[in-house]
Amino acid sequence: MPDMRIPALPGRRWWLAYRDDTPVGPLWVGVAEPGGWARLAFGPQPPAVPQPGVAWQRVAWESTAWARYRAALEAYFAGQVAVPPGPWVWEFSPFTQAVYAAARRIPRGETRTYGALAAAIGRPRAARAVGQALARNPIPLVVPCHRVVAANGDLRGFSAAGGLALKARLLAWERGLSPAATALSPAPTSSFDLRGDS
Repeated sequence: MPDMRIPALPGRRWWLAYRDDTPVGPLWVGVAEPGGWARLAFGPQPPAVPQPGVAWQRVAWESTAWARYRAALEAYFAGQVAVPPGPWVWEFSPFTQAVYAAARRIPRGETRTYGALAAAIGRPRAARAVGQALARNPIPLVVPCHRVVAANGDLRGFSAAGGLALKARLLAWERGLSPAATALSPAPTSSFDLRGDS
């Protein structure tokens, strides 16, 4: 199978929301219903559509259309969860799925090396392939690729807008998180299980 694809489903809606003052800066969030997380993108430019034939429908950040995903993000912003919970619309190859699951298990504010992730999924010689899989990550924060570093601890390979400076800022923010100072607003109860992985 391809490394990543989105299974076809007639009638799926594609919501896209933007906020310029999140705790991690300007953030675009794209979700599919039914399906799950589709895109997260930093900075003022909206993300590309996830596949040909898809058209984003812009919604307000406060819209009820994507309320459970917003609640999941705000739980992350408030320090209540290590990663935003919930499903994603993507279908990944078994290798990429394993890499992303291992990345989601990295505790908030901590880092692991590409080699450590490769070992964790039983592929100790696949550090480079791990890096390549993370470089294609369409949903940063949900899959926290900013927590993965080079063997010597250097920050490497962050392909999101903002590059390595943003990677460093995300780690510093997670390490110094004060829930009272970073919550956007009182988060509504999420319909996702906030205790575990998606």
